Amino acid sequence: MSTQEVFSIEFECSKLVISYAYFTDNRLYEEQANLFTEDAIYINPFKRAEGKKAIRCYLEHKNAGNQIRHICCPPFFESVHTDQAISVTYATIFVGEDKGEGSIEVSGADSVVEFHHIFQRTPAGWRIAQHTSRPVVVVKPQ
Repeated sequence: MSTQEVFSIEFECSKLVISYAYFTDNRLYEEQANLFTEDAIYINPFKRAEGKKAIRCYLEHKNAGNQIRHICCPPFFESVHTDQAISVTYATIFVGEDKGEGSIEVSGADSVVEFHHIFQRTPAGWRIAQHTSRPVVVVKPQ
């Protein structure tokens, strides 16, 4: 595979990571679910969901009452192949009270997580086949 092909795949998959965070932050769950393959797996410390429909249902209910904001680093690609890519992305997550007009009130960062993604090339383009979220820094309550 050429360097240009690798860069193209990394670019497309990076857009999925940023879109995932943006859609979460803006509660755009239908758009967020469409980032996944039909048989995708979603794993975090609280839940495992399998299949796009189950993932959407979970995402719609997981943050009820809270407003979330992600600040993401660029993904680090562990491997890139013609039909599959694997990356790790660090994200700082802020959870707070919605203050209107897109702002939230927080007392500090909630956590830093690693997003482990397996991306799959599909007929519709690149999609997330597996999303695993793992906390790596958890802020103690004061």
